[in-house]
Amino acid sequence: MKRLLSSIVSVLLLFLCTSVDGAEFRQLTINDGLSDNSIYVVFKDSRGFLWIGTHVGLNRYDGFRFKHFFEGPDAIPDNSINSIFEDSAGHLWIHTPLGYSYMDLSDERVVQDPSPWLASHGITERIKIMKVDAHGDIWAMHGSTLYKVDLRADKTESWTIEGKPADTKPTDLVFSEDEITICCSDGRIIRIDPVTMKTASVETHITLHPDPQDTNYRFFKDSAGLEIIYTGEVSWTHDTVTGEWKSHRLLIRDVAADASGRVWVATDHDGLLVYTPGEDVADVFGRERSSDTPFLGECIQCLYSDNNGVMWLGTYKSGLSFIYDGKNTFALTPP
Repeated sequence: MKRLLSSIVSVLLLFLCTSVDGAEFRQLTINDGLSDNSIYVVFKDSRGFLWIGTHVGLNRYDGFRFKHFFEGPDAIPDNSINSIFEDSAGHLWIHTPLGYSYMDLSDERVVQDPSPWLASHGITERIKIMKVDAHGDIWAMHGSTLYKVDLRADKTESWTIEGKPADTKPTDLVFSEDEITICCSDGRIIRIDPVTMKTASVETHITLHPDPQDTNYRFFKDSAGLEIIYTGEVSWTHDTVTGEWKSHRLLIRDVAADASGRVWVATDHDGLLVYTPGEDVADVFGRERSSDTPFLGECIQCLYSDNNGVMWLGTYKSGLSFIYDGKNTFALTPP
């Protein structure tokens, strides 16, 4: 069933696409059944369904039609969806301005208050951030304590993270082969050795800059070792090979890598940038973009690369776009 759903979605999407500069491109909007045209997050679950978090409700897409989920006593707690991920036990975790809730994918029943479930796994504090790693294990943080819930082994571990002030909000938690990275609201970046679970270093370069209004720092690292740190109003790159930091004018909303390793950068009012790791990113971020490239909306808010090579782009008020691009790199900008 999982393989069938995945195949149906992929075939239908490619059939409906039109060609743009060698890429396959199409948009889905409220006219196609979306509950709202402002998209905040996109995620494909283990069954092959696409979940789309919008400003007004959660959408499940099967390649043919949309199913809507709206706030209610026995439903999602709020219509504005910020993030979606799935753990190894088949729970779809949903984050809204009211916090975390989860859906049991076997019956699509929503549990608004996850605290009893978390307490059964040894987490009794109010969680500030939660992520799932590549194995489907849950990682969560409260204060200076980092938790890992291994659902397959039914085991919870915790560590006190040196360099993480208990009263500083964690804003991103990212996993790579050589480190676990925590971004904090004061701009500090904490790097943890995943073997020893000890703090390897604390970067404070960003904390030296004037405080931005948006302190929701997010983190991305490409395959060549270039790091991109950004909020909705400021952005930096950090070359881990040379140690060089650079600030950029781009208002970055999201960053994602596709199956070929290329990096896609979604911006507010500067369109979509695509680069290959190893390129001079200052040139990529500053280059002029053609005015005749496709218009996906003035703001691209989120990116998601699925397991079929489709890059999904959630926009502000222009719906959901997707690009199937096996070879070309191009930039998109409003006319």
